[in-house]
Amino acid sequence: MVCDFVKKYNMDGLMFLYDVISQVLTVYVYIVIARAVLSWFVRNPYNPIFRIVYGLTEPVLSVVRRIVPSIGGIDISPIILILVIEWFIKGYLLRYIFFGINSLGLGG
Repeated sequence: MVCDFVKKYNMDGLMFLYDVISQVLTVYVYIVIARAVLSWFVRNPYNPIFRIVYGLTEPVLSVVRRIVPSIGGIDISPIILILVIEWFIKGYLLRYIFFGINSLGLGG
């Protein structure tokens, strides 16, 4: 099924996989932003949207919080996570894994 989609739209399989992973990471960034916005409002643990958003983000944000503590009582872990996803994972790691060192402008 995926192969038919790739053939239909004349996409290279590797580029297709890169795009899928990149889009999933972009959706996750939006979920992290939604969590940050939800944290400004009254928390209702019985709200299904609240539970889904917190369930998807808390495992990753708790790791970030252990590494980077809050500053003056302000939790900056969502900002750190977004920067890591956008700059490091999407900007460097995925491009290096899929396209090699030349895609980073570092190759000879």
